[in-house]
Formats: sequence, structure tokens, C-alpha cells
Amino acid sequence: MTEHPDDLLPFLARRRDALAFDLAYRAPFASWQHELRSAWQASLPFGDAPLVMEAKEQSVSGSLEFRCYRFRYATGDAGEAALLLPRGASEPLPAVVLLHDHGGSFDAGWRKMIADGVAPAAFYEGRHLGNGLAEAGYAVLCIDALGWGSRFYGGYERQQAVAYHALQLGWSLAGIVAVDDLQSIAWLSQQPEIDAGRIAVMGFSFGGARAWQAAALCQKVKAAVSLSWIGCRKDMLSHANPLLRGHSANYFLHPAMALRADYPDLAGLAADRPLFIRAGDQDRHMPRETVERAIAQLSTIAGDAGGRLDAAIFAGAHHCPRSVQDEAFAFLARYL
Repeated sequence: MTEHPDDLLPFLARRRDALAFDLAYRAPFASWQHELRSAWQASLPFGDAPLVMEAKEQSVSGSLEFRCYRFRYATGDAGEAALLLPRGASEPLPAVVLLHDHGGSFDAGWRKMIADGVAPAAFYEGRHLGNGLAEAGYAVLCIDALGWGSRFYGGYERQQAVAYHALQLGWSLAGIVAVDDLQSIAWLSQQPEIDAGRIAVMGFSFGGARAWQAAALCQKVKAAVSLSWIGCRKDMLSHANPLLRGHSANYFLHPAMALRADYPDLAGLAADRPLFIRAGDQDRHMPRETVERAIAQLSTIAGDAGGRLDAAIFAGAHHCPRSVQDEAFAFLARYL
């Protein structure tokens, strides 16, 4: 009998099963957070360099003001970013950095999240989350991640080549995406319309991983909403999981951290602040059992850190139903 080609070879499966993370969570929280975060930050390219805003277009639609920017990141790559603001605000606004999904489509990045007539809200039951958040009173920033929209570089056909180019040069796709997100948060915190003490991150799927990642790496983030991307590495290194699919695996792989901390440990760096986690019980990417194990680890960390963990599993597959969106909006209203 021939094994499925995506299964791990036996010797790799044995190594997976023997994984022991030297920077897995241990109390006290503060010293562990500093050690793990410092190690992770040290592995990223250009961690402290600012981005440059090169251009801006502005328009008004109803109760919202829309701005489209061109950001140049410290790596030298550039792409579009969209900022949506409630019109007429007299005081600095709370803000949400909204991180778009993967979705298997690359023609749109921020346009998946902010309605402009181009991309449907395919995973969100017709609601563009950016518009919903802005109408609720938040400033909303969404950038095109490397590979999407204005930063498209060939889709599935070229993702692996670009990923391996980056690895050969000491970087990773995951690291580049993380730094771009962090630079965007830093830029947003400096804008006069924004209350820098009230910035949250939010995302679904790929965006969900980016959300807890940004909160883990940046204390400027005061609350995080992560939807449909949490689990434990050992469980997820199995047949048909995205971590074994070359077209997307590299967006979740930080090579320097692979043997040092599990995903819930990395997410747990944000557990000293309000953290909202949801995943579907029929999600083929994140099986219920691994989500439950990850939530249990996050609960332990949040308990020691004095954080506010709101974690649950909903009935459904890999999508973002309105009921979960509404819970997330209520969470942000409570803590932001």
C-alpha cells in the first residue's frame, strides 16, 4: 500500500512526535514573554525600520471617508493600503488593523475586506468587515500582504519559488509578512486621527494567524481578534493540512522558531491583553481536537498573565459567519 504523498515520511513523523519546545510557556509570564518575543523579533528582517507613505488618494462615500495609500516597506517592496474612517469624528478614533485572508484568490487583498465593487466578501456572508467596523466607529487600516492585490507576484505558481528565494537569503515569507504588518501598525499609531492607545488587530484564516502574530510581537496592540487559525504544530503536521501544502505553508513558517515554541505559545505572547479566538468544529484546516488543545494552552497562559481570553468553537467549517463577526464586534466594543 502506498502512502499519500502529503503524509510525513516515517522518520520525519518520529521527529515531529518527539518535538520539545525549549521556549514553551513557563511562569512567570513577564520573563518568558520577553525571552520568546526577543528571540522571535531577532529572526525578523528590518524589525524596527519604518515604512514610507509614498502616495495618497482620498474620497468620501456617505458616512465614511476612504483613503488609499501606497506604502513602501523596509524590505523595499511596495503596495496599496486602505484606510477607512468615520466622517466628522471630533476626537482621535480607536482603530482596527484588519488583516485579509488567503482564500485561494490573489487578485485582491484589502479589497476583500473593504467594499469597492471589486471583490465579494466570500467568506463573510456578504459583509465587508472593514465597512462594518468603520460604521461602528473605528478607523480601519488594511494592507495588501505580499502576494495579493497590488503585490501579486504570480499566485500558486510562484509562491514556492519566492519563498525559497527568501529562505536562501536568510528571510522567510512569514517573517516578511509579519514585519509589514508591524510597520503598518506603527504607521497607524502615528496618525493624528488615531488614538494610539486603542489599536486592535483582527483577521480570519491567514488573517487570523497574522492577527495573533502581530499582537504577540507588538505591545502597541491592545486587543486581538483571531478567527479560524489556531492549533498545535504536531497535530497540524498531518495529511492535507496547510502546513504541508507548499503554496501556503511558507506563510506560516518562521524557521528560527519552529523548534522553539508551538503556535499557542507564540499566540500566548498576546495573552496579557484581551484576546478573542474562534474556530469552526468542522474546519478541515484546524481540526477541533487541535483547536481545543491550543485553547487550553492559551487559557493557562492568560490565567498567569492576567489577560482576557474569550475563546470558543462554533458550529461550522472554515468560514466567518455573521454570528461570529457580531461576537467579535461586541468584544472590540468592550475592550477598545
